[in-house]
Amino acid sequence: MTVNTGRCKSFQQKNKKRYNEDMSFSPIYLLQRFLYRIFMFFYNWYVSSFGRFADFFLGVFQSLDVTFALKVNIQHWFDPLYQQRNIVGYFLGFIFRTIRIFSGTIIYLLIFLFSVALYLAWAAIPFVIIWYGVS
Repeated sequence: MTVNTGRCKSFQQKNKKRYNEDMSFSPIYLLQRFLYRIFMFFYNWYVSSFGRFADFFLGVFQSLDVTFALKVNIQHWFDPLYQQRNIVGYFLGFIFRTIRIFSGTIIYLLIFLFSVALYLAWAAIPFVIIWYGVS
């Protein structure tokens, strides 16, 4: 039984030729990978971190909703307190729910503004590093 070495040599020569041709593209490949890594850094820094910030602060808002029950208080704003259907129940229900709605809205607004400020500070970090690195 004989082995066809001509075919094997031809295959090795083709691969050697291809390897040598592809090596001329290594600077292009390295440039492409460099730009890809920069793109992925900014994608992960801004898009992925926005998702994480949003998930965290939505969890904070959900836990605050257990305390303030803003939606439920707005739905039952003019209902009597503890279903006591007299003038005192209606009056106290309106007053207490108004206080809870007002305080809940203020706290939600403060936490929302804090989360926006925190994300904007996070988003500015690469630009600040570049700014101080250049100057």
